Amino acid sequence: MFFQSTLAAALAALAVLSPAASAQPLESRKTDTGVTTFKSPSVKPFLHLNIIADLPSNASTLYGITARAPNMGGNFTGAIEGKILPLGAAIETIPTGTNGTTSFYTNTWSLNTTSGTGILLDATATIHYANNALHGFGSMSFRTDDKNLIELNYGSYVAEFEGNFNTGEAVVDVFDLASNGRRDGQKVLALLPPGGGSA
Repeated sequence: MFFQSTLAAALAALAVLSPAASAQPLESRKTDTGVTTFKSPSVKPFLHLNIIADLPSNASTLYGITARAPNMGGNFTGAIEGKILPLGAAIETIPTGTNGTTSFYTNTWSLNTTSGTGILLDATATIHYANNALHGFGSMSFRTDDKNLIELNYGSYVAEFEGNFNTGEAVVDVFDLASNGRRDGQKVLALLPPGGGSA
């Protein structure tokens, strides 16, 4: 009963939207930056990856075509440096209705730093395809217990991807996110040192 009443309320709320507004292209409905509580975060270059992928193997699933493209290795430079090991595979799920132009991408790269530390780099992205190439944005996270790199686990990272179907080569740039504070000038309490404020 609760579900039915909640669903009815949601449908009623949708009904008040004008057809013109709901049919408006998403790009033209984007709001300006003044609508947000926070300023745009700072985005600093952190890591560059040169990666190689093998040809994918495809399977039809209930969620659309799913491809697995083996990781063939590569290298990375920036805040840390080293080799990407040829382990694992990307998973790209192409939703029905996109005509093969978009996929939901996940991958875990095994990184080996110049000092011999093993790190896992997890990626989740939305990828777009055209002209025998791909491009996309995604979120990244690191996993390591190395005491000198432990802070990697707790950072916030985004990435931009570009790849070439003909060569299997791709580049991934990872950026470190940091808060630039609130627009109203109020402190972000959780970012202050312990005892620096209270809600």
